[in-house]
Amino acid sequence: MNIYKSTGEKVESWPQWVGRLSEENLHLKKENDKLKQQIKDLETESFELKKRSCDLFSEVIEAKASHAK
Repeated sequence: MNIYKSTGEKVESWPQWVGRLSEENLHLKKENDKLKQQIKDLETESFELKKRSCDLFSEVIEAKASHAK
């Protein structure tokens, strides 16, 4: 992966290059943290939906059993 992205200037000095990449690194870290939180939220939602699905399945089985008698 090429992390060097040209700014359009002919030559970047070392401090400019380091500064730009440091800003990009900070931005990517923030984005990564945001995505990690989204993953946690989706995992929680998925767990709750699975639990609800199991509860509904149990209710259906119980209803079928009581109607079969």
